[in-house]
Amino acid sequence: MRTSGLLALLLPVLALLLTACPTRSSDEPDEEFEGDEPGECSDGADNDRDGFYDCDDQDCWSSPDCTGDDDDSTGDDDDVQPDDDDAQPDDDDVQPDDDDVQPDDDDAAGAYIYAHTSDTLYEVEPDAPYAVTPIGTFTGLNMFSQGVTDIAVDLMGEMWGVGFFEIYEVNVANAACTERAFDMGFGEMNAMTFLADGTLLAGSQNRLYEVNTSNGSSNVIQTFSGYWFAGDMVGLPDGLLYMLMCVGAEPPCDTSLVVMDLDTMDYWEVGPTGAGAMYGVAYYNSNELIYGFNEAGQILLVDPTTGAATPVSETGIEWWGATTNPARWSG
Repeated sequence: MRTSGLLALLLPVLALLLTACPTRSSDEPDEEFEGDEPGECSDGADNDRDGFYDCDDQDCWSSPDCTGDDDDSTGDDDDVQPDDDDAQPDDDDVQPDDDDVQPDDDDAAGAYIYAHTSDTLYEVEPDAPYAVTPIGTFTGLNMFSQGVTDIAVDLMGEMWGVGFFEIYEVNVANAACTERAFDMGFGEMNAMTFLADGTLLAGSQNRLYEVNTSNGSSNVIQTFSGYWFAGDMVGLPDGLLYMLMCVGAEPPCDTSLVVMDLDTMDYWEVGPTGAGAMYGVAYYNSNELIYGFNEAGQILLVDPTTGAATPVSETGIEWWGATTNPARWSG
């Protein structure tokens, strides 16, 4: 009988509690959240009246308005989207296709064309007005070095370089050089190129070398009769090697274009460039043009069928060499 008596005592108390508890009528609004309606995370209002506006409110932190596609130009954003407009090299994007304009950004493809003097590396735009941008001064050269005489880029965008007697790997972002070979027997090596199959070639006097990219060692694969390397060469996807050479004399000379079939190793003279001492040559797949760079500071377009070179830019830079970036051949 104790239980029944307890219930009798509790019933008035329960009735009082139920009467005191507030209830929400059907016409009262639901609780508001910032971002529960489209546009609330970018409307400049504190929609849930908690003192925090738009992206400062944690309810908006996952909204597209607050992640990914910011267009800041500070360089220190932490988005992982490829469509930001940063112009700084130190942003935190993890995509390779952001539009940073610095040479040390995370775009693995790099420039279409590189050129250089004896001590400085540049990138060159392949289209008019053929803008030239310095990347850096070559560092780490052999103490006997007289400068970098040519460069080449492999299929992955990695750069190699030669001095007259040295072979280097070159950091394309800052022009830092790491020596891989030194041999006085090279006899003033001054030409270098990668072929479409990844083979690295170098030229010195009247000899063409194949270079081992594992250790920098080299062996002669062709000796030319009556031709000496004046400067550069470039191997194109058509299977031909285009070389700037002296005809019947050792350099310096007014250069001519000489072509070699890489399958048969046959070679022939196409014709004089008419541009004096030309030391750099490159190629750009999109317009199928050959680019020349001479000591007078000109950038030229070279006709591969005649060898004749036409100046298109006066840079005032004494060019020592140039190279195509085959990682961009499909561009």
